[in-house]
Amino acid sequence: MESEIARIPSSEPFQLYQSLHEASAQMLPTDAFYICLYAAHEQRLFFPYNFDGQLYDGPVNIPLGNGPTSWVVRNREPFVLECDDRRVQDGGVSFGDSERCSQSAIHVPIMRWSGDSLYGVLSAQSYTPGVYGAFAVAYLQWLADRAGAAMDRTHNESDLRRQLAASEDLAADRWRQAIDMSDSFVCTLREIGAQAEMVRSLSSDAAEPLKRAAQKLAQCCYRAQTEASMFPLTGKSSSSSAQSLEASAIGSLTEREREVLGLLALGRTNRQIADELYVSADAVKFHCRNIFQKLNITSRHQTASIVAKLNARSPR
Repeated sequence: MESEIARIPSSEPFQLYQSLHEASAQMLPTDAFYICLYAAHEQRLFFPYNFDGQLYDGPVNIPLGNGPTSWVVRNREPFVLECDDRRVQDGGVSFGDSERCSQSAIHVPIMRWSGDSLYGVLSAQSYTPGVYGAFAVAYLQWLADRAGAAMDRTHNESDLRRQLAASEDLAADRWRQAIDMSDSFVCTLREIGAQAEMVRSLSSDAAEPLKRAAQKLAQCCYRAQTEASMFPLTGKSSSSSAQSLEASAIGSLTEREREVLGLLALGRTNRQIADELYVSADAVKFHCRNIFQKLNITSRHQTASIVAKLNARSPR
């Protein structure tokens, strides 16, 4: 298993997560499984891979909180659910089957091998109480260590790419990033489309081929979601380059988009913005979508910090 994980290309994070999931299920009762990546600079938790049984639960990202994942991030050691630990376990964000709660759970840190920093958290959970002992904790931590070694390769490659990009023309760097993203996404969509066509062309009496094709189609979709959800982590440029990109992105906003951005930063709703600017609610939605895309943000509360930085750079 160790050599299999080591052979997974750094460009295939979904394959890495899937292999870790399968390895956990082979040795431990694993009704649910997740991988979390931690963004220390923003204190946010990214969950690109979540499974409850056969159900893939879409990626999410949340602030550091009071659940077991946050506990592991803060303490850098495993958290094992026991009867008196329900408060921490229940303090997390549910995924998968919302009608049931895990009765046994192990959450372990994924550490960087070349230092004491933390990549994230790996967790196996069961609906049966008392199924995880010392072996289960040690085995899951072993898997997390293998994940840390694999992520080291990706991290080192990303560092090299960022250093090269920072030393070259910024516009060319952004263009290459856009091409790489586009090519990767198009290839994934092409594979999804081919599998969809296969499903469509199969006759209703071909149960097994239909099942296999549908399963492959689902895997393609899962992978696309996982990879897309990780871009805020894997696609960041170096600090100075990121600041330049942010300034360039703000400069690309139209005058109307800047007005909407300012009102978003003040906490206005779409309806309030529409009334203030004398435009329709649909127009506000259109401007918000453009602002989010240009600034590469995902929530309204991020606009406040961007406007604060913009005002700090403006002459007084």
